[in-house]
Amino acid sequence: MRSVSWSRSWVVVSLLGLAACGPEDGSGMDDSELGTAEAELQSCSPTSPQPAGCYYGQYCGVNAYCEPVAAPTCQNFVAHGTSWNPNTSLGPVIYQSGQVYFGPDGVWCSPNLDRIIIRLKAYSPSGNLPTSRSGFSGWLRYVRMDGGIVDASSLVTNVNTSADRRTTTFDTNLCVYPGTTTVSAGFYFVDGNEHCVQAVK
Repeated sequence: MRSVSWSRSWVVVSLLGLAACGPEDGSGMDDSELGTAEAELQSCSPTSPQPAGCYYGQYCGVNAYCEPVAAPTCQNFVAHGTSWNPNTSLGPVIYQSGQVYFGPDGVWCSPNLDRIIIRLKAYSPSGNLPTSRSGFSGWLRYVRMDGGIVDASSLVTNVNTSADRRTTTFDTNLCVYPGTTTVSAGFYFVDGNEHCVQAVK
């Protein structure tokens, strides 16, 4: 069972993240192989609510094909471990994230700390996503670089959940010491996929 440490209204991140590495170049496939692989992909409508007809654990990408959600390759989950299995798990799927802000802030964080705002998007076929900050309590986790876990409900703002509660967009807020330029953050819903985010100042 994953242990959870409870936080105050903000969390200070002091460890720097490492950028994920990918292939040096290309896919290793020639043009004919790429064409065959593309033909086998399931098409979808990126303007429809996620997963937009794709399987659980996938999302509809901007190229209008179903894609698997990103693997959690960051140090946070190397230290913490992973347990999500798209074939057996039923929890919400975080399919997209983006950095909204990284800079000085005297409102959410204390005056001598910088604030990072990370926007997360998730879907749940069960239609049970939270509609307010309190609904994330005990369900959304923040994973530090050392693998430690914090209940992330206190980090959440700007919750925007669909009427059927199958999709949601919300912000998470972290506080970091001045001079920090890169942060690796991990998030997951209970029984959902592990998701990495890289914030860069």
